[in-house]
Amino acid sequence: MNNELKVVTKQNFMGQEIPVVLGGFGEDKKCISDKTIAEIHNQPAIEIRRRITDNIRRFKENIDIIDLKQRMGESHTLEILLSIGYSKQAITQAEHIYILSERGYAKLIKIMDTDLAWQIHDKLIDEYFEMREQKTIDRTQLSPQMQMLVGMVEAQAEQELEQKRQAEKLNKLEENQKVINTALTGQMEEDFKHWVNRCLSAIAESENYAFIGTRQERHQAVRAESYQRLNAKRPCRLEQRVKLEKGRALEAGASKTKIDAINKLYIIENDKDLKPVYESVIKEMLIAFCVEV
Repeated sequence: MNNELKVVTKQNFMGQEIPVVLGGFGEDKKCISDKTIAEIHNQPAIEIRRRITDNIRRFKENIDIIDLKQRMGESHTLEILLSIGYSKQAITQAEHIYILSERGYAKLIKIMDTDLAWQIHDKLIDEYFEMREQKTIDRTQLSPQMQMLVGMVEAQAEQELEQKRQAEKLNKLEENQKVINTALTGQMEEDFKHWVNRCLSAIAESENYAFIGTRQERHQAVRAESYQRLNAKRPCRLEQRVKLEKGRALEAGASKTKIDAINKLYIIENDKDLKPVYESVIKEMLIAFCVEV
């Protein structure tokens, strides 16, 4: 196996001893098992695997995930799994056993998408993935001049790395803030119906919207979620209102084209109370899924 996996030590994280696993996705790069993720997030390992398997097209093999169950024929795989903490019975019974890179773990969190999951994610990134193994030098074996030089270089290197980490975090914050500002202050240059359809389409096409299904089903799911969010804010019985409106239009002798055009969005658009609430729902969804339109 390229970039062979190895368990180098254990680390205390949120009151638990978790194995520190290196390799797999690059020499000495930290990664994490589905078992460890399950323990940290207090979920069954089978549930973590199900979420990954159900969204497998979103994960890139050898970049985001490695399915070690598919590599049981390779040397040291069983040894690695046992050292991580898997029992032989669990290894035998599992259909998949996933190891995730930092990038793969970030994708999994988007799929889980709960406040607690994001809090744990941030803590794990700061306290596990960003903490690199330190290779120490016995400075006492160096000359005083070299000791001073090594100290100066290490201090400068650490400062540069910290500046880089802060710059990356700042860029992420700026990107998120840009999305928020666009969603909250952006003016609709088109009519309400077109604006809604454009926003919902952008969300459905975004990789941040975790949904397994066809493209049409993704778009339907986004629209359905928007109506659910609206109903949570302002109960409005949209389906019943659509039926009633179609019935009135039919009695009034409206054409089939006009009757077919009566849908949930039509009802919202023509209700002065619902329309601004639904507009806020769309903007909230743009922010939630980090989509800029």
